[in-house]
Amino acid sequence: MEGNSGGNAGGGGGNDVELLCKTLQVEHKLFYFDLKENPRGRYLKISEKTSATRSTIIVPFNGISWFLDLFNYYVNSDEQDVFSKELQLDTKVFYFDIGENRRGRFLKVSEASVSRNRSTIIVPAGTAQDEGWAAFRNILAEINEAANLFILPNQQNSESSERLVGLSDDVGAGFIAG
Repeated sequence: MEGNSGGNAGGGGGNDVELLCKTLQVEHKLFYFDLKENPRGRYLKISEKTSATRSTIIVPFNGISWFLDLFNYYVNSDEQDVFSKELQLDTKVFYFDIGENRRGRFLKVSEASVSRNRSTIIVPAGTAQDEGWAAFRNILAEINEAANLFILPNQQNSESSERLVGLSDDVGAGFIAG
């Protein structure tokens, strides 16, 4: 497992500006985390690259902390106590589903929206104590912390101080019970 960070580079797609880049390797997969900004706002682009394919999900800026909370839930919960979750953000719904195959456990994160086809990334749990999910969570934590540095104090969202510490199946503010 390796984590690398990039600098403040100009973005490639249209008016998108890259604010922060991180890379993570979990088993045979590379994950790219790109915090970007365009005229419509900020977002986190997460891409999964294997030898044959590349999949990308786009997380709205206000969803980064929710993703962090959900990965904390999956990392810190006992295997038998975890459930699939859904997260509604703006016009998108993200689905978090645990699975297992011959290579081990994984967390499938799918993005569904009206304007895009469904897109999915699959994060392996890793070899010991869900270290793949923990490393993914740690990158999200770094990005969440750094993202707050890009916000002027009068622009900070009051939502962060009102967020619930624990997660359950009926958490409000964007979670769909399931």
